[in-house]
Amino acid sequence: MSEAKRRVGFGVVGVGAMGRVHAENLALKIPRANLVAIADMLVEPAKKLASSLGVETVYSDFGSLIDDKNVEAILIAVPPYLKKDMIVQAAKAGKHVFVEKPMTLSSKDADEIIYETDRAGVKIQVGYQRRFDNAFRRVEDAINEGRIGRVLLMSSHTRDPPGLSPNYYLDFAKSGGIMADTCSHDFDVIRWLSKSEVTKVYADGEILVYHKELDPSGIPDHVVVTLTLEGGAMAHVDSSAYAVYGYDVQAEILGTKGAAFVGIGEKNSATILDESGHHGQYSSSYVERFGQAYHDEVEDFATCILENRPPRVSARDGKAAIEIGFAADESMKRKAPVIMTH
Repeated sequence: MSEAKRRVGFGVVGVGAMGRVHAENLALKIPRANLVAIADMLVEPAKKLASSLGVETVYSDFGSLIDDKNVEAILIAVPPYLKKDMIVQAAKAGKHVFVEKPMTLSSKDADEIIYETDRAGVKIQVGYQRRFDNAFRRVEDAINEGRIGRVLLMSSHTRDPPGLSPNYYLDFAKSGGIMADTCSHDFDVIRWLSKSEVTKVYADGEILVYHKELDPSGIPDHVVVTLTLEGGAMAHVDSSAYAVYGYDVQAEILGTKGAAFVGIGEKNSATILDESGHHGQYSSSYVERFGQAYHDEVEDFATCILENRPPRVSARDGKAAIEIGFAADESMKRKAPVIMTH
């Protein structure tokens, strides 16, 4: 079959919220991909999803998915503490890997992932979907075209609606807490748009809302992080786990020639102004806000495999984002800046 007509056979492991989003895109909306199998230790939800998408093959264990000769690439959407072993197994079996963020929860594990995927010659992409969002891509274009000039200041924030992540989130060793689970998106945006590494991190955080749930874990629900970049530019990241008005992601870049701003992302272009104020309708979830980006990132990964080109978000990018998070966690503990070396 010619490369123009060939479709990449994907297997999805994990049928939580993101696994379902990716499975639906692969099965129904990405012509260059073919969803051939789904795996989850909770086999009944996996069977239900597979049935709804016309997928005939369901596995209760990851090993069987690895052994499936029809699976050329594996999309991993499981809790962070499970990812490293799966990625390494997939690489050793010659399978390409798309993994949801964070890629893993330690620098040592990240190094092993990089080594094994490099050695196997397989492609790996980390799911930082903001790099594929149309609004963020427009800002990237403006920076690349020189319209912003030299970057001076940046900001990125993520504010989630009320409600914590699944129960494993409350165990820092399994989730990485707010820095890895949420802010790694912001750290990736800062590195990506600035084309610069972070050299110093200062962070602070508090539990302001979810005392009952988070006090035993020590994971804050509100954080502020200040970053210094190579060349001296500065950046600000903040995150809230209690935005009552909806799901809120914004970013700003100030340069010597101009500025660029990614707004909250309204559900539609209608804005109402009346005597009581300004009214818009905002996305209620990340799935709604980034639906286009979630589709495009996996479509692009399938194209990378077919065209044999590097993915836009590498395992090294995945490592860099979580290492900024590790430095931020250390800064919160020490109440002092942390210097990063590269």
